[in-house]
Amino acid sequence: MAPEEARQCCPPYSFGRPGNAGGRPSVTTVSASDAGSLLFITDTLSGWWFLCDTGAQVSVLPASHVNIQTGSHGPPLEATNASMIQTYGKRRVVLCFHGRQFTWDFTMAKVAKPLLGADFFCTNELLVDVKNHRLVNAEDFGSFPCTLSSLLMTTLSCALTASSEFFHLLGRFPDLTRPTFSTADTKHGVEHHIPTTGSLVHARTRRFDLWLNSPNSKAEFANMERIQRLNSPTWNALA
Repeated sequence: MAPEEARQCCPPYSFGRPGNAGGRPSVTTVSASDAGSLLFITDTLSGWWFLCDTGAQVSVLPASHVNIQTGSHGPPLEATNASMIQTYGKRRVVLCFHGRQFTWDFTMAKVAKPLLGADFFCTNELLVDVKNHRLVNAEDFGSFPCTLSSLLMTTLSCALTASSEFFHLLGRFPDLTRPTFSTADTKHGVEHHIPTTGSLVHARTRRFDLWLNSPNSKAEFANMERIQRLNSPTWNALA
């Protein structure tokens, strides 16, 4: 847990580099030979280290164990290696970088590291200056110092683009991606059914009904067999 002073919105304290959460799937790998060209910025309210990744389409936070256990999935994210990463809805978070606050709706995903994507930088008009290790405000050219790291992270993007009609449909009807298989007994006698008319298109093999054993039915079957025999070439040849 971060020191109490670091919970206030002020220049950040020095935090250790984020480690991999035990038991949580990670999309990061460590390269010992990499000199470190990725920028991380610290949120002074939570102590989280956020990767500044302009190649990521969306900003994400690691999903909690409760989110993962509930299994309420949303539209998946696609990594650069073509693997799908499950999401668990949105979460609004207030961030503070060097005295300035930002409010953003993050996507909860099954990842180990939080990151700021292109959506966050574009909306807040922030430029990523990798050479000088900082974020630059495009309005007043104020800067937010960042820290270099040698972590290599997989870039994330939406499997469904925001311009896709299917993306908007899933946003309007989130229950479509949240199947429920309830085994609880219902307390009412209402049953859903679909009324149909006409003969069945397909039915399993079953015994004849009782009315077929009546004398009239037997006579009709005998007549049909007679007609079939008269039209049969084999029967005509024998006759």
